Amino acid sequence: MCFVMRSVALSQITPKKFAPKITKNVIDIKLKQLRPYPHISNIPISHKKFCIKYRNLLSNSTKAVLSTLQYKPILYVIEDLKSFLSSNFFERYLFLSSLYSIIKWLEVNKQVHYFNIWIYDISIFENENIQQNLYAQNLKNETVIEFILSYQTQ
Repeated sequence: MCFVMRSVALSQITPKKFAPKITKNVIDIKLKQLRPYPHISNIPISHKKFCIKYRNLLSNSTKAVLSTLQYKPILYVIEDLKSFLSSNFFERYLFLSSLYSIIKWLEVNKQVHYFNIWIYDISIFENENIQQNLYAQNLKNETVIEFILSYQTQ
């Protein structure tokens, strides 16, 4: 995550009648990587990994939505899942119920406030196993979604 401020001429900052005749870009600032919550940076950050097993393969739209959730606060993650996965109710219910239970577990066991939780990383592992028996051929699909959450305790 890198924030870049665009270059601004000095004439755009000061009023026109008092502006000196400078046409070069005066301000060019590049900020290095910031934490998602830089105003509480003196509190140490902890990470916790959670896994969700899903018995089917994920749809492509769900994979696309999950790939955009990295480094987002949990409040925005829940809003994105509610809005973007509105067509696939079962996957939306799966992710929202699992995130709510993860949040509740962090609040109770780690004394973490709801607004101090964000997603650090998401990994998706898909397995397609074909088991052959004497009588039938079984296709066993499985998806494992791994959430790494970052949080700050109170």
